[in-house]
Amino acid sequence: MLSYCNAVINSPAGYALMPNYANLFDASNYYNTEAIMLINFIAGGPDANWGIELFLAPSDGWQKYCVPSHDLVNAYIAAGDTTRENATIVFWNTDGNGNPIAWPDANWNPCQNPAIAIPFNYKQKHPNGWSSSDDYYILRLADIILLRSEAENALGQTAAAAADVNQVRARVHLAPISAALSQADMLSAILNERRLELAFEAQRWDDLRRTGQAVTFIQGLNENTYTCNNNVPSSPTKIVYNIDQNHLLMPIPQVELQNDPNLTQNPGY
Repeated sequence: MLSYCNAVINSPAGYALMPNYANLFDASNYYNTEAIMLINFIAGGPDANWGIELFLAPSDGWQKYCVPSHDLVNAYIAAGDTTRENATIVFWNTDGNGNPIAWPDANWNPCQNPAIAIPFNYKQKHPNGWSSSDDYYILRLADIILLRSEAENALGQTAAAAADVNQVRARVHLAPISAALSQADMLSAILNERRLELAFEAQRWDDLRRTGQAVTFIQGLNENTYTCNNNVPSSPTKIVYNIDQNHLLMPIPQVELQNDPNLTQNPGY
């Protein structure tokens, strides 16, 4: 992995981190020095991005997907990472027209109290009524730099790994991590940095699975749901995530098993 990361970082394409993290997601700078691969959309037609409306705009009355977890919000707070939090998550307590948000959120606001804000995925900010021109990054340089730090750490090069992590942290004005961390602690620092840097960019699950931490991390999440009783939120009900090693792979389709007798179904299915 290290050689591939170096090839990208040192590419004659001249990739470089954008000076301002927020500018990556303001919809005016997608074709920037950090972008390696992205999906481009054109507003107002068949090539528009309708997915933003599933994540963001509360004024349409539809409950949203990928509402940030308490664990993610707390991770930004614990890191003092206001720059990336503000670019990634927005808290709204009305629907944009001054009315309470049109659905009870079981994790954040079960009684639709207009004084309680609900967080939303804010990496793309312009839903434009199911016809957005906001793009999605597939790969960008910060991702590759942090992947290189992971490879360096796996090879025992903890000082080099710390230098790469600190390059990404410096952009958002966070203090450097120590180069004296153990390999295990360095890996934890790298994964946390990737989480804060790349939230809602479809990297977290692969990060956890690749490093063998998916089951432990997800089972350890302390997330709760609430109901509303006479306009009073209930006591929390802990969410039980029934994940085990069998959930790390999808099942092989039955038609493929029938077509090839040498295939064996993945465990758990």
